[in-house]
Amino acid sequence: SSSSAVSSTGTPSSSSAAAAAAASGVERGQAASLAAQANALYRKNAVYQRRNMCSNVCLLSAPIFFCLLLLAVQVAINRLLLTGEDYECGCQCTKCCFNGDLNNCTSMDMAPCPYECKAVNRSACGIQYSKPRQAPFCAIPHTSSWPAILQTPKEADRAEPYRPAAALLVTGDDPDAQANLTAGLLPQPNLRAAQLLSVQRYLEGFSADVGSESGAVPAEFLSLLGLSLGTSARIQAGLYLETALVGEEPSLYALWPNGTCAALGLAGSANTSLPTMLEAMVNASNPAAVAATINQRLAGLLSDAASNGSTGAALAGRVSGIKMNCTDVVMA
Repeated sequence: SSSSAVSSTGTPSSSSAAAAAAASGVERGQAASLAAQANALYRKNAVYQRRNMCSNVCLLSAPIFFCLLLLAVQVAINRLLLTGEDYECGCQCTKCCFNGDLNNCTSMDMAPCPYECKAVNRSACGIQYSKPRQAPFCAIPHTSSWPAILQTPKEADRAEPYRPAAALLVTGDDPDAQANLTAGLLPQPNLRAAQLLSVQRYLEGFSADVGSESGAVPAEFLSLLGLSLGTSARIQAGLYLETALVGEEPSLYALWPNGTCAALGLAGSANTSLPTMLEAMVNASNPAAVAATINQRLAGLLSDAASNGSTGAALAGRVSGIKMNCTDVVMA
């Protein structure tokens, strides 16, 4: 009776397994197909995920919740803490008044107001109207480019006995090798017609691509002209503007080998305009007749640019507005 009981209980189990195998299209003793295994795994996971509905909802909603939380914090900080003109992009000052005197006011075209601004054009905002503190809050559709500028001490802070010249310390066992290596650090003025023509084409291409409304400055053309520059302006780390040219206390030095400023006729002169510096460089680099022709062409370039629409006028104004001090450098 015992064996018959086992037989009676085992027969239905065997028959049901066989029926299931027949229903799935798999014969007994044969491995399930890949499709059958994938279908079984899919059904198993579907049942498991359905039992954990609350956990799945939390996993899906958590990123959305934290994004909304960060947005709320950002809006709160902007409205409660980052308020005032120092925390927004600068706009064009249409009434820049000296010491607040309403009778002594002017409109700023491509620069922030250095005095007290009484009226602002909110429809014209950009980095060209911003102070260094405001610059990080401005959108920059086209970035400016700046020349390489050496940190140079002010004349009062320069080492004796070289003052007013700056000293560049150079070491080496072989004097001849030292002289050959240092000759390329500060080259002599060498500005010729082909170089000016190349720079002119570069500036025209920059103006055509970018335009004057972006406020971008192609200041690397100063290096293309053969100028080695230095500054004593305080560095504003992480800011877009080069403080040597457009900072609150800009200072720019044209660095030349010792004795060059006297040869250029600029020894002791301060705040020399860029066109004057270029004219002196042309005179020192070319015969008199050729230099006169090149200087006439150089003056014509700025005049043509100033009369060639807003883009050319803006570019000519930026170039003419650059001031620098001719500075001799002693290789010591």
